[in-house]
Amino acid sequence: MDLNPRNFRDKLAPHLGKRLMIGTTDWHYISGTLESIDEAGQLHLSVAGAKVTVPCDKVATFQEAPPQQAEYFK
Repeated sequence: MDLNPRNFRDKLAPHLGKRLMIGTTDWHYISGTLESIDEAGQLHLSVAGAKVTVPCDKVATFQEAPPQQAEYFK
């Protein structure tokens, strides 16, 4: 994945406010709603009511999740 923060924001901008499934480089999975992307490229998500921040260099994959998908961090 292109880790340039500007390109990363451009790829994820259409997903703001939507539920995503994110796979991280350290083998964790996150299902949550993308709240914002800051200037450094960090993702700010809401996961089951908790705020979670994921640096862009830790994101391996992402895709839109179905609305009925539970929110979790594993």
